Amino acid sequence: MNLTELIKNLSAKNIDLWVDGDKLHYRSPEHSLTPELLQKIKQSES
Repeated sequence: MNLTELIKNLSAKNIDLWVDGDKLHYRSPEHSLTPELLQKIKQSES
């Protein structure tokens, strides 16, 4: 999954991402951010 696909997937699940300083933050409905998606987000940070 490339970064564009990841962002589209997160958006479809109403998961918000934002940067504050040098940190990436997220907000999501309960149970919509799976451990697998969180891992993909962390991998895409670098």
